[in-house]
Parts: sequence; C-alpha cells; structure tokens
Amino acid sequence: MSEPNLLALLSGCILAPAPLTCQVKQVSGRACPVTRLLSTSAHRHHACTKSLWSSGKPSVYRQNLPAGTCQTLQRRLSPGENLTMRNTLLMSRKARCPHLSARIITFSTLKTGISWRLDLESLHRAYLTHLYLSSQPLTLRSSECSYGSPTRRSLVTSSPMSTQQIILVTGGTGLVGQAIKYVVEHEPVGSRFGKQSADEKWIFLSSKDGDLRDFAATKAIFEKYKPTHVIHLAALVGGLYKNMAYKLTFLRDNLLINDNVLHCAYEAKAAKVVSCLSTCVFPDKVTYPIDETMVHNGPPHESNFGYAHGKRLVDVQNHAYNEEFGCRFTSVIPTNIFGPYDNYDLEDSHVIPGLVHKCLLAKKNKTPFVVAGTGKPLRQFIFSRDLAKLFVWVLREYDSIDPIILSVGEAEEVSIKEVADSIVEAVDFKGDYSFDTSRADGQFKKTASNAKLMTALPDFTFTPFRQALKESVSWFVENYDTARTGKH
Repeated sequence: MSEPNLLALLSGCILAPAPLTCQVKQVSGRACPVTRLLSTSAHRHHACTKSLWSSGKPSVYRQNLPAGTCQTLQRRLSPGENLTMRNTLLMSRKARCPHLSARIITFSTLKTGISWRLDLESLHRAYLTHLYLSSQPLTLRSSECSYGSPTRRSLVTSSPMSTQQIILVTGGTGLVGQAIKYVVEHEPVGSRFGKQSADEKWIFLSSKDGDLRDFAATKAIFEKYKPTHVIHLAALVGGLYKNMAYKLTFLRDNLLINDNVLHCAYEAKAAKVVSCLSTCVFPDKVTYPIDETMVHNGPPHESNFGYAHGKRLVDVQNHAYNEEFGCRFTSVIPTNIFGPYDNYDLEDSHVIPGLVHKCLLAKKNKTPFVVAGTGKPLRQFIFSRDLAKLFVWVLREYDSIDPIILSVGEAEEVSIKEVADSIVEAVDFKGDYSFDTSRADGQFKKTASNAKLMTALPDFTFTPFRQALKESVSWFVENYDTARTGKH
C-alpha cells in the first residue's frame, strides 16, 4: 500500500462518488477525546443520504473505538482543532462558530510542506463532512490550483466539484464598486487582487437592475445571476446634513436593503458575503483609537444615528446567520472613502468630493471658496482603489465573521482644514478661501485602529493622500460632464 494521503470529501449537496477504503490514524481536539481508528480492508465507506445532514448539526463521536475497527469520521471541528493523520496535517482555522460549514480548511502533506486551502462553501455549504485517508494518492492538478504565495493559496477544490466563481457586487456602479471593477480588470489574472481565473465572473449591479428595498426584486436578481459570492455595497448614503435631516429614511431604507440582500444570499447558498459598514457605527462616546470590538458599546453620534443603526444591524445579522445556518457572512468598516466615480453633488456628498466640486466652481466663477465648519475635525481617508484591493483580500482570505476595519494608520489622520488646503493645491485655486464657523462640524474625530488589518496583511501599501487626491481631482475634471454632480 502506498503512503496514505489526506483526502477531504465534503458532503453537502454532493454525495460520496463511490465506496472507498479509509484509514484514520489519530484524531484529537477540543470537541471529543482522542479517538484511535485502525482500518480493515473489508470496511467500505458508503455515500450518505441527505437525511443524515439536513438538520445542519452533525453528530459528534465522543467514544474510544476498539483497535482493529474502522469508522468514517462524522463530526464537527472545533475552533483551532488539529487533526493529525500519519504524514498529513489537517487544521481548521479559528472560528467563532464550531460548525464545520463555511470554514476554510488548510491542509498540507508534511513531506513536501506544500499547502492548499479548501473553501467549504464552494462545495455547497457542506454541513456533514467525511474525513478519511485513502490508500490512493491524492492528486491536485496544476489547473485546479491558483498559485500565489505558498502561505495563501486561492480557493481549491477537486475538479468534479469545481464551479465557476460568480461574484455579485451590489452598488456596483458607485465609488467602491467601480474601484473594485478597476482593480480586478487591471491586476494580473491569478494575482492576489486580480481575477483568480479567466472564467471568474464579476457582476456589478446598478439601481437600474432592481430596487433592493423590494424583496421580490432582490430575489429575482439572485435567481438571474446565481452568485457564488457577494460583495454588498448598496446603501442609501449621504453627507452630514442629509443624514441629520432624514434619519428615519436612512434607517428604514438601509434595513430593507440589507435584510433582502443577506436573506437572498442565504437562500442562494452563496459561499460568502462581504458587506460594507461605516465608522459611523461606532459609539459617539468611546476611547480612541476605535477598534472592531467597540461597535456595540454605546449609541452612535446623534447626527447620523439612523444610518449608523441600519449599518450596525448588518453585523448582528452576520453573526445570527452564521450561528443558525453556518453562513460565511462578514463585514468591513472602511474609514472615509474618496476617489474616481464619487458623488460630487454639492447637496448630497461626503466631504472630499463636495469640497472638490465647490472649489472647482469657485475657480471657474472667480468666487470665494468657503468651507462649512471650523476645519478642526479629524478624519482618516482611504483611496477607493486601495479599499478595492482590500475588499478582494477580505473576500478570499479573511475568515472571521467579526468585522475588520479597513483604514490607513492613525498617523495618517488629517484635519478638514488640511483636506481643504490639499484641494486648493490640487485644483490650483488662487482665490480667497475661508471657513464658515457658524456651520456644524459633526463628530470631532473617529480615529480607528488598523492593527487587525496590519497584523493580517502587514505588507499592504496605501497610496499617499496627496497623490490619491490629485488622481481623484484629475478624474473629476476629465469626467465632469458625466460625473454625479446633481443639478450643479
């Protein structure tokens, strides 16, 4: 008999293809005591029927089996549990929920040290798993692997169970959606931030594709495209003063959008959903720097509590879907985003695009450039194309259900006055410019820690603020006639 190799057969909607002889040497972990299993040539592994796993809660073996017997392992993996089998190591990554469904499994043959990652959700949310050692070597052809760094393989499955990856991006024509489109189309195929294969399909939705506040319309979109993964960006958004004036509208519309998208993704058995939150979800009264553990530590700032609560509930829903159904729904919390395809409407924009448009008009009309507020509030800004790369990374490599802050470091925080000064420079504005201190400033600061991100992705480089701002201003000038500028 040849040296046994690890074969992971993940039975969800897919049944075992044929009877197989199995051999498991040793199992250890938090969920059950050590179980020793010795194979006999007479043992056969038979395909399971759906009735065994329809509840989504497979049984756990907690007994020591006598020597000389062989048993197929049908059990849950616990967070951080190791399964050691002869010359092969199977390790489940730390996870919030003990269900094996929706987990990334890393396995490697100790002889070679070569690692692959299996995305269980790409195998149709496998609730019941059979782990066994086959007497036949496990072979993964190079065509089935997307090679990157040896420590971060892409999603890999054996060819009979491989399916085309279809990534649906809601809000795909907006600031972040267009940045993601730019990145996946310009990064090399097979690279960390590019498409993983030539047939990987990205669909960027616009509001013309359907009203996501309507469940029937949302379901029709999911039935049409049948996404395997979802990046959820769609939301009712607006600047400070619109948030203050329409708090209930921001709350209700975003609740409907988020609930419809997440539930349709669940019904469609999407492998993973990454939703976009905002730093406004954090409490108004909080210690700085803010980190991911503080989201629910108190009420958000009064100025945007409708929008903030709508976004907060996405995190609640993500954990609920994970704990009840094993779904891999997670979220990111970017700081203030800017870049090409932003909303430059003077009445309905965030600070940078609003000031850029206002400054350009002041230059054109030879009028003073007046900035609302004192200019003292502090913000961390992230270039949309940097954020787009991080979204792709989260979709493929970030395994936790808990949100992660996507931001430049604390040292890169700038005041609104510094932003305005940089815009004046980028626009080459030579006229008078001042601050209207009678206007409200909003929340003074939202300093966020990116320590979690930098620990997971220490080699990521952000575009310098002034460089990114110049690129954004250049794009707006070149595309002024087609950009979102409202009635102005």
